[in-house]
Amino acid sequence: KETGRQEYKNNKTRVITHLKSRGLSNAAIAGIVGNIDVETGGSFDYTQKQTKSGNPRSSDIVKGGGYGLFQFDDPKNKTGHETWYKEYLKQTDKEDSTESQLDYFLDMIMAGEDSKDPFYKYSSNMGAGNAGVIKAYLQTNQNPRQISDAITDRFEKASIKHSDRRREAAETVFAELKPSDRMDVDPNAQYINQSGNILDTGKNIPMKDEKFPMERVQDIPEEKS
Repeated sequence: KETGRQEYKNNKTRVITHLKSRGLSNAAIAGIVGNIDVETGGSFDYTQKQTKSGNPRSSDIVKGGGYGLFQFDDPKNKTGHETWYKEYLKQTDKEDSTESQLDYFLDMIMAGEDSKDPFYKYSSNMGAGNAGVIKAYLQTNQNPRQISDAITDRFEKASIKHSDRRREAAETVFAELKPSDRMDVDPNAQYINQSGNILDTGKNIPMKDEKFPMERVQDIPEEKS
């Protein structure tokens, strides 16, 4: 079990790392990851197959069920994300992977409204209106719950949404991605000329080897010549 948990954690880190590399905000990342969490049963495994129980480790695989981070499928024998994703891999000369599945999702959502855009057809497949709404949420919204809902309703279109679970997962990820509380940083352990960034503590940062607080500098009388 411990090995499985670490594997899932590593998979999740891989997802987040790639989403960061695509320049998404923390809220956008959280909304996406919250959906992937539910879709994969928490495994974040790009090879995850749909199971009847929802347990990612279960052997009761659903024949013709979903696959991957977003559980791609061709619903009711109609063309869907399963087929479109395979076309995307051929078009981009990519191999199936965590990164490729995330790129498919993002390239589809971010595609321009011009048919000359190389990924316009994928956006058109899911409905340009749906892609446009999700794109707007990813680019401007800072509420991970709302972003999660937009992806659930307009991309996943799950028969059983489990929206609450997706929102909770999104909020958990968002909290993990937020900068840590910096009030516990000792300003006296930082220096203006230190290497690296200075963390904002809301207090004056002393010079190295300074023996008095900076706020007292103004109280020191000038030397008389």
